[in-house]
Amino acid sequence: MMRSGRGFWRSANAKANGRPQITVNDTWTSAVPAAATEPSTRTLTVGSYRGNNHTYEYVIPAAQSLTGTNTLRIDAASGSAGGGGYLSPSYGFDALDLL
Repeated sequence: MMRSGRGFWRSANAKANGRPQITVNDTWTSAVPAAATEPSTRTLTVGSYRGNNHTYEYVIPAAQSLTGTNTLRIDAASGSAGGGGYLSPSYGFDALDLL
């Protein structure tokens, strides 16, 4: 029997409330986490990479881990249309740890 896994995602900054939502093996998708408080500038589009360094934690159920190869997809969840219709919600990140 496989144990559940924990994932930690440290986000450096975000645009339009972008935050990571994960999918494992196309069979399980995490809940959308609450948005972190970030600077109100466009950060990523103007070359800044420092925000408030928010850490998101995910617990992946053991049943979702396969023997052999597993696939982890990370999408940008938001609930916002972006900045003026042409800048999509996004985030920059420093680290992804799977334990």
